[in-house]
Amino acid sequence: MPIRSKSFLLADCGNINTTVALLDVVEDSYRLIAQARVPTTIEEPTADIVRGLQEAIKRIAAITDRTLLTEQDVLIRPTRLNGDGVDHLIVVTSAGKPLDTLLVGLAEELSLATGRRALYSNPVREIDTFSLVDERDAAEQLEAMISGQPDLIMIGGGTDGGEDKRLLELLETLSLGVQTLSQDKRVQIIYGGNIKLREHVTQLMGNLANVHVIENMRPRLETEQLDEAINSVGTLYEELSINQLPGIRELADWAELPPLPTTTAFAALCRYFAALNQNRVLGVDLGAEQVSLITADSNQTAVSIYAGLGLGRSLPHLLDLISLPEIARWLPLDLDSSLEQLHNYIYHKSVYPQSLPTTVADLQMEQALIRVLLRCGLNRAAQTWQWPQTNPLPPCQMMLVRGSALAHTGQQGQIMLMLLDALQPTGVFSVVLDTHGLLPALGALAIIEPVPVVQALESGILSNLGWVVVPTGSGQVGQKVLDVSMEMDQGQKIGEEVEYGSLTILPLRPGQTAKVTLKPAKRFDVGAGPGKERRLTIHGGSVGLVIDGRNRPLQLPDDDTARHTLIQQWLFDVGGQLVDS
Repeated sequence: MPIRSKSFLLADCGNINTTVALLDVVEDSYRLIAQARVPTTIEEPTADIVRGLQEAIKRIAAITDRTLLTEQDVLIRPTRLNGDGVDHLIVVTSAGKPLDTLLVGLAEELSLATGRRALYSNPVREIDTFSLVDERDAAEQLEAMISGQPDLIMIGGGTDGGEDKRLLELLETLSLGVQTLSQDKRVQIIYGGNIKLREHVTQLMGNLANVHVIENMRPRLETEQLDEAINSVGTLYEELSINQLPGIRELADWAELPPLPTTTAFAALCRYFAALNQNRVLGVDLGAEQVSLITADSNQTAVSIYAGLGLGRSLPHLLDLISLPEIARWLPLDLDSSLEQLHNYIYHKSVYPQSLPTTVADLQMEQALIRVLLRCGLNRAAQTWQWPQTNPLPPCQMMLVRGSALAHTGQQGQIMLMLLDALQPTGVFSVVLDTHGLLPALGALAIIEPVPVVQALESGILSNLGWVVVPTGSGQVGQKVLDVSMEMDQGQKIGEEVEYGSLTILPLRPGQTAKVTLKPAKRFDVGAGPGKERRLTIHGGSVGLVIDGRNRPLQLPDDDTARHTLIQQWLFDVGGQLVDS
């Protein structure tokens, strides 16, 4: 039966670009009709987020020959009888400034670790930490607190009913700092520690700051409860950051829902795919100012945002985390000759974040930076969620990838290789790319209208790169790891013996289906147990079936010539050779 037609504008307002898409019904099903991408206008001289949105909407109107704005450039909503306008506008944004946060707790491995899991699920920047292991005296802590000017102070520590003396000492120091800070601004405080001290915290600082009392994040040593803390930080981020963007109030008047943080909406789509596949999904998002990793399954959604780190204005901050020679190791160039060139590229990119690589050398440097940025994001997530250090990334069945830097930097084989090099996943999984930049906005739309989201996803709005098989186990280069046989739906059969250290691609194009049998060698595992066979049905993608037999963790040779040769070989294997002929 034909569905009642509604139309939707989906807007994703990032730090650098604003992407707007029109979703409407075609032949009784929702499809992507048109899309436009323009610079975000939150900075001077424009300083109005709506201006960029209006420009993108005008471009969509020109593409579709459909009037979407009035003569005063106001969105026409709902759709008129003549087809002008749209029914709903959905907005997500990552353009807000991270909240500068002071984290307070007792023990590093307990209350501070718990607090970070709540904090890093939102865009925050940890500017300092007060704890029992802090060697500074109270005066030095106060000086650091006042110079840091935190937007938020998150306090945890102490099990319910436990000893409170040590936390009380920290609270007394904090109250003095808050008293000084309150002369310039009203600080937000989230208290999620020992419930015995709730009333004391409110009496001590309630007249000086906005105190939000939540359930104890760690009521017992073996128990965490983070939902209320994560939601409280998210609410404050929306109030203090998103709602302060220039022009956001007019934009909110146009939209069906208040603008949602991009990562929050993206996490909702990851949960949808996890429920659909009955398995874990990994979300990967590389933006201009943050790196986000999301794992979602039927029990838990873990979000880790590395705010202030991205392929935009914050790019020089990467050099505080990793040295220039370590980044340059991913370049198929001599280290000595590439360091100055790479250094200049980093600062040029930070000044002109919208710029795209125009030469092979530029593309090589950008892809090296993407690898390192994603790896830093993974390291942060591993520390936050206490994943194993050896192979930190939990196995997943699907990897959802987004971010204009990934979607528009190189061929899709190169994108696949960057993900495998940076994240070094294991197991058997598919890789799906959000080429149109719509997944977060679809996640927000699903709150009010799930049917258009499902139909848009089924219409092929995402790009399937293919499936990946990464056996776990250690061996010697050249040793047999795996026998792979693939029978395609047309009856064709392909067999391959995979060696340790190799990267193998079997062709399986979009629209094709194949039955795959994986027979690992005795000490290797593809998800069924060491040496045990596994069979599955997979669908094709633009890259095909990738069997990554390389060691974990990946190790690049120290010798320049060997390193160049190996990197070029991997690029050749995925069909992404970058070097000029």
